[in-house]
Amino acid sequence: MTLKVTTPEKLVFEGAVAKVVVDGVDGSRGLLPLHVDFVMPLKPGIMACTDEGGAEKFIAVNGGVLVKKGAEVTVASRHAVMSDRMEDLPDVVLAFFAEAEQHVEAAQRAALRLETMLMREFLELKR
Repeated sequence: MTLKVTTPEKLVFEGAVAKVVVDGVDGSRGLLPLHVDFVMPLKPGIMACTDEGGAEKFIAVNGGVLVKKGAEVTVASRHAVMSDRMEDLPDVVLAFFAEAEQHVEAAQRAALRLETMLMREFLELKR
């Protein structure tokens, strides 16, 4: 079966897998290729997938939705990061949030500059 994990910003993973284990809001589920089709809301957690060779990949998701249709499993999440090793996942998640925080700070600085510029323009209009 094919697993595709996406966020609004990027495609996190797409590939053939033999098994997917994921945490939904109503409990944990393991998906195999002949599993019945369904839609499932996800809670924040770690999704594990095993390829046909037995290698595992781990994907941390910040909630989202899983859709199983035929041989395709699609996960849409607001944020997701992947690692080949479970032990590395906390560091990968921390690096992701550190980068996200830098983007937020840059956006806040840009908004402050814009606000300052608008105030100056309004003061010029009063003169």
